[in-house]
Amino acid sequence: MTTKGYGHGDPVWGRHLLALHDSAVQIARAMYLDPETGLWVQTSETLAKNGACCGKCCRHCPYDRAAQQAAGRAILRP
Repeated sequence: MTTKGYGHGDPVWGRHLLALHDSAVQIARAMYLDPETGLWVQTSETLAKNGACCGKCCRHCPYDRAAQQAAGRAILRP
């Protein structure tokens, strides 16, 4: 199981997880349940409301590479 990627749109997550994300966004939910891990995952819209990247390698991080790097994120958007 892969647990880290560079952010929203990373192909490592697979289409099924992006579809769960998109469905949650469509119905205005802040998070969705990952069926593989049993963990709640925040949507990119929810993360964007924080105003800045937190550097914690969020699955749907909406921030660009520069913002991720400034936050000290270990895996950066290409």
